Amino acid sequence: MKKFSIMLFCILLFLGNRTQSGFASSDDLEKAKTETRAALLLTSLIGRTTAATTSTATATTTTDYVRVRSSVVQTIVSNTETALNFEIEDSDESNLHSTTSETSRLTLASSGIYEFCGHGYLVLNSNFRSFSIYVNGSTRIASDGAVGNNSTDLLHSVCTIYKITAGDYVELKALSSGTTRNTVITADMPSFSAAKL
Repeated sequence: MKKFSIMLFCILLFLGNRTQSGFASSDDLEKAKTETRAALLLTSLIGRTTAATTSTATATTTTDYVRVRSSVVQTIVSNTETALNFEIEDSDESNLHSTTSETSRLTLASSGIYEFCGHGYLVLNSNFRSFSIYVNGSTRIASDGAVGNNSTDLLHSVCTIYKITAGDYVELKALSSGTTRNTVITADMPSFSAAKL
């Protein structure tokens, strides 16, 4: 913009000299001044828009997101909801999970609306089993349950959207009714994720 302003100043100076020499009328000079002011205003607006766009693009890259998995079989004791532990982090952009302590927890650093999803299998049986998402250990915010069968492992997928206060933690808990069962390990499950909307 600085170079452009200098160029326009030179044009005005040239037109002024031409007026003094009789080559350009005062009307020509006033017209050139008006066009110059309009061009400078347009350049200023373009510069402000570009700066605002850059600022917005930078701000949208800070979204909290975490996805964790487990590759270890975990035992779900009969009739006892058990928080699943996760030792693998596929992504943890804002340090919301630890692989060394309280590995069942996703601890949210900032308040806001989040989407949570949990997926996993329990070994086949004919009893009721479920996967549920809990906030701070005691508040259940979503659950997926069903009566299984003895011919196939049953997949549970549970997702929800919930308003979180900074410092809250969420867990994915499994339940097996009537009999103790193990989780089933696949390429990408059990898994648990959180994303701020």
